[in-house]
Amino acid sequence: RGLQILARRFDSGSGLQKFPVDTAVIGSEFWFDPICVRQSGRMSQFSTRSKRVVMPIPIVILAGGDGARIGGGKPQKSLAGTSLLHHAIAKAEIYSPSVLVSVSAADCPLPGNVARLLDGGKISGPMAGLAAALKFASNTSATHVMTMPCDTPFLPDNLLQRLQDGIGASNAAVAQYDGRLHPSCSLWRADAASLLPEYFATGKRSLIGFAEMAGYVAVEWQAGAEDPFFNINTASELIEATRIMTQRTLHK
Repeated sequence: RGLQILARRFDSGSGLQKFPVDTAVIGSEFWFDPICVRQSGRMSQFSTRSKRVVMPIPIVILAGGDGARIGGGKPQKSLAGTSLLHHAIAKAEIYSPSVLVSVSAADCPLPGNVARLLDGGKISGPMAGLAAALKFASNTSATHVMTMPCDTPFLPDNLLQRLQDGIGASNAAVAQYDGRLHPSCSLWRADAASLLPEYFATGKRSLIGFAEMAGYVAVEWQAGAEDPFFNINTASELIEATRIMTQRTLHK
């Protein structure tokens, strides 16, 4: 949470202006100035020997869907007294200090310390969030970007590390549990953004369809007592997640 990144916005009337990312709506008009990457008020460990710096891998939480099956407003649904979005943010911060939330509306409520990434609204579903994440990464010095959904509170703490270890020369690494792919939980090369126009021209909009076109590798998690990729789409699944969360708390 100590990461403070200043973004610059081009204003045709007054030139370049700086905005803290944690209070800015990040859209196509924003870009990062590497010289302004600081952590806790000090220059971070990032190298400043060149004009571009190596950023930590950004984690983009996909939260742009309406969650109709659960009555709408899914990111704000409460799980054990905490919203699903806050659970996702806490998990994402285990992976990286650079956390953004992809949303479809600028007025979607977010914690003040988390950057908002608008998905543009031109396409729907998780693919809109992935497209926004890839465009964001390709416009910064990030070499990769990881996505994760807002409704999957039990993701493994080593998710990013396993995906990094597995991606190899592929454009994407996609989590797979007990033989089932979870394309919302994936690591992408920023360069894959250049493939988006070609994919959208086909009329397709699925995450796995884009992964297949780009070239991906599946990273397998073996089946265990609990499914760490259990996601919440309905009221009954929210009840089940509450049971799991309560049971985990009791066994701590």
